[in-house]
Amino acid sequence: MTSPPMLQERIRLLQYVGTPESNNFRFVWVIAKNLDVSTAISIREQGNKCSPRIAPAVYQDENYEFLGEADIDNRTMQYVFQGHTLRDALVAQCASP
Repeated sequence: MTSPPMLQERIRLLQYVGTPESNNFRFVWVIAKNLDVSTAISIREQGNKCSPRIAPAVYQDENYEFLGEADIDNRTMQYVFQGHTLRDALVAQCASP
């Protein structure tokens, strides 16, 4: 995350505080095409209602996991691997405990 093009990028982390019992929900990772978008945890650019809804995301490839963020409406994900931005299709959603 220290290469020159990435120095200006904002970094977002999803931290699960509490327990499924105290929050009455838990986080699960699902394939974007199976996502119920009404339960997705997402953010928009402040002051821009037309911006895409962005959610924390994880991509798994063999023995590796890459954290990134997903554009929920377009069902795409961005993550960085060896200094290059790549795309795939996994996003986070809430589920009942």
